[in-house]
Amino acid sequence: MENKKHIISVCGAGGKTTKCIDMAVLYAEKNKSVAITTTTNMQKILKIDEYNNNLFYKNLKLVNLNDAIKHIKKGKIFFVGNILNDYKISSLKNDEYIKLCEYFDVVIIETDGSKWMPIKIPRIIQKNFLFKTNYEFVEPVIPDNTNEIIVVFGKQSIGRKIKTVCQRYDELKTDLKKIKNVKINDDTIVTEKIIKKMANELYIKPLQTKFNVPIKLYLSNLNKFKTNYKKITFVLCAAGLSKRYGENKLIEKINNKKLYEIELKNIIKAKEDIIKKYEKKFNKLIKINIVIVLSDNIIEKEIKEKYNNIQIIKNNNQKNGISYSIKLGVEKNKTSDAICFFNMDMPNLSAFSIENMIINYLSTNREIGVMHDKISIKNPAIFSKKYYREILKLKGDSGCKKIIEKNLYDLYVYHIDDKEAFDIDTKIDMKKFIKNIEKN
Repeated sequence: MENKKHIISVCGAGGKTTKCIDMAVLYAEKNKSVAITTTTNMQKILKIDEYNNNLFYKNLKLVNLNDAIKHIKKGKIFFVGNILNDYKISSLKNDEYIKLCEYFDVVIIETDGSKWMPIKIPRIIQKNFLFKTNYEFVEPVIPDNTNEIIVVFGKQSIGRKIKTVCQRYDELKTDLKKIKNVKINDDTIVTEKIIKKMANELYIKPLQTKFNVPIKLYLSNLNKFKTNYKKITFVLCAAGLSKRYGENKLIEKINNKKLYEIELKNIIKAKEDIIKKYEKKFNKLIKINIVIVLSDNIIEKEIKEKYNNIQIIKNNNQKNGISYSIKLGVEKNKTSDAICFFNMDMPNLSAFSIENMIINYLSTNREIGVMHDKISIKNPAIFSKKYYREILKLKGDSGCKKIIEKNLYDLYVYHIDDKEAFDIDTKIDMKKFIKNIEKN
């Protein structure tokens, strides 16, 4: 197809959608008609900044191709695609894509999936034929009429283990050998040098063999600062019935410390570090309160004796499930700008991860933040006051999972490894945890 319009393909991980929207705004401000779409799958709702509302057709709600063409206008941005399910859109059919490019001045395409991870190994198969290297591109899926490619990698991966923050790391470890002059293994801590090497060797060089167009690397940063936040509350849920354990697991002793105390120590350290970091990063003070929702008299007495700055909320209705503890935490702290919920049975959860997750959440325009172990969503989870009303409608043991799943567009995900995500539900889990302590 003849290249008459500006077609930009965005691939990689860690900020692709945000980059697509930011570029679309720049072109719309130059009075161009702009369409955002995908060649793979993309989230169905895009998070936008209100001050750019006048540039977005229908506040950037998804429209089909015919609707976009019917209302096309210079200086407007359209989000175009076909519905895949409640959360995702799929690519346009080939004839629809060709038509889109014919009508719009600028088409910006998200061509990669990354499952919320900040860096990624692409699915590009290298083939050698008599000293000549060819590549088969499975993902990213870049259209032939592209005349600019942006490779996005997330700076939020820096300082963390590559195995934890890199999508498809386990599937294609061998590809890491292509990154010259850099030693990489499961425990490697990501640096900016490693990000640039990975992007160059695994994305840019293979793409240059097929596309004779400008290819640029963009290192995304979380910079949508929530400087309006003055108060955050940590709600520690410690009133569970421990049905699978058979007795109150939180008061079980491990090396002269009770289970709840191990995580509590890291939560307190994270609180102190967040306050320092927030002040340094945003030049503003933030207040963080710690609240523990409990039913056990032993834990209540110990908290009162050892800690002056932890508020106690008694839950005398344990049979109503975890949602009752969550709601008690919200009802007593409605003036907080955000509330972060913790389960107290994750002894390996580090202060570093708690601090980093919350600081990163505060640096995005998202209103929900969660941890994830590449398999499922984990606690802690933080919610802005936007979601308090929905949280107060929860019932039983469902927790906040349904609220999260309904609002994926508003979600920041912080990945942790399976060791940190480990929680103690049974006595077998406890034995496993103690055995690992003894081993190390």
